[in-house]
Amino acid sequence: MKNFLKYVGVFSASLILLIIGVEYMLRQVPNALAFKKELIEKHTQDTKNLIIGSSVVNCGINPAYLADSTYNLAISGEWFRFNQILLEKYIQQMPQLKNVFWGICFHSLWSDDNENTDISSIVNHQIYMGISRNHNKLHNIELLSLGSLCMRKWSKYYIQRRPTMRCDSLGVDHSYDSKFKDNNWLEDIPDLVADQHKPMLADTNGDLYHENISRMHQIAQVCKSKGITLYLVMPPYIPLISN
Repeated sequence: MKNFLKYVGVFSASLILLIIGVEYMLRQVPNALAFKKELIEKHTQDTKNLIIGSSVVNCGINPAYLADSTYNLAISGEWFRFNQILLEKYIQQMPQLKNVFWGICFHSLWSDDNENTDISSIVNHQIYMGISRNHNKLHNIELLSLGSLCMRKWSKYYIQRRPTMRCDSLGVDHSYDSKFKDNNWLEDIPDLVADQHKPMLADTNGDLYHENISRMHQIAQVCKSKGITLYLVMPPYIPLISN
């Protein structure tokens, strides 16, 4: 019995050490959330124009073409909840902020709280940006929360030696530049658009929609109270594409 307990103890200790080691390595992998948190905290005192929202501005608005002291804090697929928390967190620390550009994809209005399809967003925001949605302590351990997603990330960076982030010094994400996409990427667009419609179709009572509209009004009120001009950047609506 003592030998059995000894083996169990050794195995458990080894497993814990392995988890700690892998978790540490995961935290060293470059990612857009950690990069943009560092970027914005470095420039809170001089930021005059701030870009937040989802991929429509994350990859679509280059601060280099705007006035000085413009930074892109947008994250592809980011929920309204996180947009609001990020802005309210940093707006108090930006004495020179004059304009906020908020990029909104139509499906963002129905995506908040969709934890079953985007648990990675919850975990990554909690770990790398210090924003907690539900204060789940397990979400502080990336390996246990995301499992295979973490291992793909680990493999991509440490084994395949491929970039895991393509943000430039102003925060623009170049991951979707055509030179980084394969030749068949256009063929995936119909399925992608169809997936984006699913949360909208599932929100039969309009609960998520009205919650996010409320968040939009709250952000507008915060900007107004600070004398900051808020610009909404929205692409044309894309109809459902079926095969």
